Amino acid sequence: MLDDAFAELLAEHVSLPGVTIAMSRLPQGSSYPGLVYVPFDDQAPQRLCAPSPGGSGRVQVVALAQHAADVIALHRTLRAQLERYGKRQTANYTVLNCVFDRYGPPDKDDDTGVCSKPADYLITYR
Repeated sequence: MLDDAFAELLAEHVSLPGVTIAMSRLPQGSSYPGLVYVPFDDQAPQRLCAPSPGGSGRVQVVALAQHAADVIALHRTLRAQLERYGKRQTANYTVLNCVFDRYGPPDKDDDTGVCSKPADYLITYR
């Protein structure tokens, strides 16, 4: 459910023209810049008396580009669009919040020259 909620949030509330966005890995032959997101820690709240509506989890988003400056710019733009206060409705979910948590270390692939840097977001939805 977390992967669906985050995919809908990206598709309906984030505008990044010219950026390839995919879950887990970019398709073969994709152009850069790109974003790859990997949902993990999908947790439903534990309730004693009723089924829980929704859940929360962590999503790691990796920005990829030919230059480190483009990776940083992509993260800034994405963060500004994801970290808005208040509920946001998607086709099948209500996103209660999406909050930036932290950046991971930058990297540069020696073979391709592609720069990357991960960022973690915490999302709560129902």
